[in-house]
Amino acid sequence: MVRIPPTTSNAVSQLVEPLPPPPQLSHVLSITSIPSVTFTLDGAPKTTPFSEKILDGPHEVVFQASLSRQNLVFGFGGWSDGDPNATRTILLAADTFLLAVYLSPVGILTGDSDRATLSIAQRGGRKMFRDAMGKYLVFYVNTSKKICLCVNNGDPGVQGWLPAFRHTTGPDLRRPAVVLTGSNEARVIAARDIGGIIDIPVLLTRDAIGNVVDVAFGPAELVDDIGSWPAAIVAHDGSIWVVYSRRDTLGSSIVAAHWTLGGWTRETILTDTIDLQAMFPNVLERGDNSRLYMVANRDASSPNTTMVFNSATFANGVWTWGAPVLVWKTKISRGPQDAPDMVWDARSNLALILHDVSGEEFYALFGLDAQDLETRFDTPVLAIVNNEWGLLHVDPVTGDFAIAMMNGSTTGTIGWVFRRGGVWTTSLLLADSGPENLGILGLSDSFDIVYGKAPSPGSTSPPVQIRYARVM
Repeated sequence: MVRIPPTTSNAVSQLVEPLPPPPQLSHVLSITSIPSVTFTLDGAPKTTPFSEKILDGPHEVVFQASLSRQNLVFGFGGWSDGDPNATRTILLAADTFLLAVYLSPVGILTGDSDRATLSIAQRGGRKMFRDAMGKYLVFYVNTSKKICLCVNNGDPGVQGWLPAFRHTTGPDLRRPAVVLTGSNEARVIAARDIGGIIDIPVLLTRDAIGNVVDVAFGPAELVDDIGSWPAAIVAHDGSIWVVYSRRDTLGSSIVAAHWTLGGWTRETILTDTIDLQAMFPNVLERGDNSRLYMVANRDASSPNTTMVFNSATFANGVWTWGAPVLVWKTKISRGPQDAPDMVWDARSNLALILHDVSGEEFYALFGLDAQDLETRFDTPVLAIVNNEWGLLHVDPVTGDFAIAMMNGSTTGTIGWVFRRGGVWTTSLLLADSGPENLGILGLSDSFDIVYGKAPSPGSTSPPVQIRYARVM
């Protein structure tokens, strides 16, 4: 008890109780990582995923600078809030979620790629695979405008890539879409430089333990004498579907070409007679009811920020395309660098569609169930300058998402944002901080990507180096 001396106006002693100490506030600190690791929090060992309510104030978090897995050293790749340091102090004042990642060393596949927009960068034109024997295959177009194949028979983070197998004859081509049609066979569907769509068979030769030791490219077959920007899949019945952009006197169209044992047939599944600019399609087959989805955005010169749509059903061995929808979604970013990506999520039975939002710096992501009902997974606004070449990954075990992207306009940095436990990160976790990167392709079920490295920032001129990176 404190006695206050009497004042001239109040000679009576006043007794004042001391103020109580301020309450100690606490909040939830959640830390997760790829992969799960042991770390220390204020000197105490913890394991990710970690989530506890702790007192506000400074807390020291220490992660290992590197991790070793199967003879491969992964370096600490940074935190979701942009901090690059494995050891850091967190000043806790609110509920906080942080993600840390470890990245493989960057590997170089080849240095003779054509411009990324003509070679590797195309959402519907899949070109990177991990085949049934665990071998990595990356198709690209070289500076001679011929199809090439890079092979890695081991782990690309440990083992180097074989010298590229190069096709030296046939027409000049661009923007290939590739499908694997067997353990030793592939088909390259590509646009010719002079226009039109062609089909090139590829035969792989393997040794006794499944390593690819040689590649043979067959003669090209003409699918259509007009067309560009193909996207391709192998359907459940073994047939091949290719959708591509076709512009002629009738307007701007999407054509679906279908290969069966009887050869190629074609069907126009959507035509716009008003907006004559190109469209950039993608195609996906649902894993539950075998329905096909085709979506496409518009060219940058188009006045329309819309996504077009069509779908096909399969019944009694017959595929049937439905009515085209010229305005299926709005506020869709234009240009091939913002073409929609599509992934089948077998864990949740959702067809996932990712697209950039026109005039905004975030991605819209939604899933369609078997009745076409939507579930939204949109990212928040991202801490970036400009998001391009968005590529969706889905973890087949946890169902978590990641989006690989380029941050820039013509060229930029390459990295990922992640959705873990229902929460998106907003800062780009960088695979390559150089400003001269452009174009991304990758695997949908793991965090493996390849991307182009231009000769200088802002340049799209060949030759372009192709590099590999992945999150552990």
